[in-house]
Amino acid sequence: MKPKHAWFGTFLWVLSLLSSYAHALPEGAPPTFPIGGETVVPVDFYDMELDLSFDVSVKAGTGHAIIRFQAPEEGFPLMDMVPRATALRLNGTSLDPGLLEEINSPDGRTKLRVLKQRVFAFSLNTLEIDYAFPSAEVTYTGGGVRLGFFMGDVGSADQRGFLEKFAPSNLEFDSFPMVLRVQLKNATSTHQLFTNGEIVSQGNSEYVVRFPAYFTPSSFYFHLSNQNFQSREDTYQGMSARIPVVVYSTSTDLASRGLSSAKRVLSELESTYGPFAHERVVAYITPNGGGMEYCGATITALSALEHEFTHFWFARGVMPVNGNAGWIDEAIASWRDNSYPSHSSLSSSGSLLAGFPSFQRMTPMAAYSSGARVMGHLDYLFRANGGLKPILKELFSQHKRQSISTPFFQNFVETQTGKDLSSLFAKHVYGTGRVTKDIPEDAHTHHPRPFTPAEYKALR
Repeated sequence: MKPKHAWFGTFLWVLSLLSSYAHALPEGAPPTFPIGGETVVPVDFYDMELDLSFDVSVKAGTGHAIIRFQAPEEGFPLMDMVPRATALRLNGTSLDPGLLEEINSPDGRTKLRVLKQRVFAFSLNTLEIDYAFPSAEVTYTGGGVRLGFFMGDVGSADQRGFLEKFAPSNLEFDSFPMVLRVQLKNATSTHQLFTNGEIVSQGNSEYVVRFPAYFTPSSFYFHLSNQNFQSREDTYQGMSARIPVVVYSTSTDLASRGLSSAKRVLSELESTYGPFAHERVVAYITPNGGGMEYCGATITALSALEHEFTHFWFARGVMPVNGNAGWIDEAIASWRDNSYPSHSSLSSSGSLLAGFPSFQRMTPMAAYSSGARVMGHLDYLFRANGGLKPILKELFSQHKRQSISTPFFQNFVETQTGKDLSSLFAKHVYGTGRVTKDIPEDAHTHHPRPFTPAEYKALR
C-alpha cells in the first residue's frame, strides 16, 4: 500500500516503487493503445501535491501540481485533466505544455490527456504541471472565494466528472494520496472549510489538507466558501471507532435534521455491513436535487441521505474500478432504498449494466432499476443461506478501501455461494441477447436528478 503522506522522501519512494514492480496495474485499468507510432500506457500515481492560489482582486486562480508516478511499460503516459497546462516539467526538464495533449479515447467514450514524452518501463518519474484554474469552477463574490470539488458519476456528457475537472488526475482504477494547499490573496471575508481529508492547518488565507492513499479520483471532497453555512457537529460511536460527524446547510433546520438522520443510518448500515471505513463524515444537505458520494462525505437532499450514506460502504468503501463496475454500488443502494425486496425472477428481456467499452467512466442509469432487481434476485437465489446481505457484508469486510470490477464481483459471489452465475450475468448484467427494456432507465429512484452547472455554482 502506498504511504499516506504525500512526500515520504526520495529513498523511501524508490524502495516502495521498486517493491511494486512485480505487480501489474489492477484489473480494470484501460489497455494500452497506439498513437503516432508510440504506445500510450496507463500509469500508477504514487502521490500528488496540489497548490491552488486564488487572487480575489483580479478574480483569477492558478494551479501547480507535482505528480510522482511509475509506468509499467515503455511509452507515452496516460492521465487526464480538463484544464490546459501552461507549463510542464518532466524529471526537472521543461517541456512544451502542448505535449500534454487532449485526445479522444480509442472507443470514443471520453477525452483524455497523453503526455507525448516517452518514459521507460518501470521508470520513476516526477511531473510538474502549471495551469489556470478553470473560471467556471470557482466563484468570486463578497470579497472571497467559493470553491467546491463537486463531482458526478452519472449524466456527464464527456464523462469527465471527477478530480480531472479541477486538477491533474489519473483514471478511476488508481488510488493515491494528495496534499492540497490553497492560498487566498486579497480576500476580505471569512471562509468555512468542509472536507473529507485531514485538515493540517487553516487560517484566514491558507489551508492545507491531506487526503489518504486509498482515495480514487472520485473520492476527494473539498468545499471552501464564504457563504453563510449553518453547521451541526457531533460524534457517532461506531462499532470500532468514534466518528466525527459534520452536517452543514444554508438552513439550520436542514442541518439539524440531517445530523439526526446521519447518526441513525450510520447505526443501521454498520449493523448490516460492518464498521464504517472512513475517518469522518461530512454531509452537505441541499433543499433538493443532487446526490453524490465521496469517501465519508456527500452532497445530498434529505430524501436521498440514506442512499448516499449506503455508498460509504459500497462505492466509496468497496469502490468501482471503472464505469463498468459502477452499477454494483448503485444497485445495492437502490435495493436497500426499496427495503431489500427478494425477486424470484427477472425480466425475459435482460438488461445492460456493464460490458461497455474500456474507457467507460459513468454509471448507467439502469443500475438504479434493473441493477436493483438483479440484487433482489441474487437475494432470492441465496435465501436458504440468509440471502445476499451476508455476502455483501463479507465483500465489504475483505475489500473495503479497495476497487473491484464486475468480473471480480461475480467471482466473489460465486465463491461465497458455490453457484454458477455466468448465465445470469451474461443476460442481466452484460445484456447478451437483450431485446427490450421492460423497466425504463429513468424509472423512479430515491436518487434525485443530478445538479445542473448553474445549481452547482449556487451551492458553492
